[in-house]
Amino acid sequence: MWMRFLQVVAILAATSQAATAGTQFGSIHLGQWSGGALASEKDGAFAFCAATAAVEGGYLLTIAQDPDRLWAMSIAHPSWSLTPHDKFSLDVTFDGQAQFHFPATAITALRAIGILSGPATERLRHARSMAVAGKLQTVPLTLHDVDKLMSVIDLCVDRVKAGGLAAANVDFVALAKKSAALPAPEKTIAAPAERSSPSTPKVVEKSGSGFVVSQNGHVVTNFHVIDKCVGEIRGNLTGEGATSLRVVSADELNDLALLQAHRTFNQPATIRNGPVRSGDRGDSDRLSLSWSFDLGFYGHGGHCEFAQRTFE
Repeated sequence: MWMRFLQVVAILAATSQAATAGTQFGSIHLGQWSGGALASEKDGAFAFCAATAAVEGGYLLTIAQDPDRLWAMSIAHPSWSLTPHDKFSLDVTFDGQAQFHFPATAITALRAIGILSGPATERLRHARSMAVAGKLQTVPLTLHDVDKLMSVIDLCVDRVKAGGLAAANVDFVALAKKSAALPAPEKTIAAPAERSSPSTPKVVEKSGSGFVVSQNGHVVTNFHVIDKCVGEIRGNLTGEGATSLRVVSADELNDLALLQAHRTFNQPATIRNGPVRSGDRGDSDRLSLSWSFDLGFYGHGGHCEFAQRTFE
């Protein structure tokens, strides 16, 4: 698997030259994503199916799958100055909550790539946003159509493995729609008045509050406030705009949760060194938190997870 990973790294390094080098077969055009099936410039063998999108902040995000079904993700930014072949560890957070270890390798001065674990791959498939922390850091990046894209990439790999690169000169998005591999667009259908369809998703909004406990953006709240929410958590100080937060740690038994905002705060809570008197109030920043989550669920290999639909 490691040798295969090295091959994927080498091929992705040449992705920007794929169109002119003639190594791309077929096409994937889905929303902001663009790509296809790519072959190794070294021996012409099928290397992977991939698509790239430009996202906010000037980042380029690539999602790829190789013939061995390994999923890889690369991210690039024009301001980076990486040392090619340098290896480092990153943390990738999806939807402000689910955080995964992401070993990465610099393949150019501007781009790094890593192999996604199985759990990270499934979380990415349904993610609406992601952020990277560690040696490389990004702002929260909005993701569009990732579930549909990964279905198309699955189909691309299936087709090339079955028929070789000669079978890859197709529009994979159109082929996916034709074969029903791509989820159909959502439609609003009025349910009969006497009963509600069990498949109709119900969006529930939740809100709560928390206390800022560090200038680095850490916030303490109750576990029940964030329980079962996989959507993006956002909070705001009184009179200020909302900011996104991720879950750092959660303790259901003691009903506590530690969050971290993508910003700093001026007045974290401190422990009083004197007695509390009636009428006293704290000087710490206090956040109001809110989100909504969908009570529908996806099932993957026997594991069900709540699925975010909308956020207010």
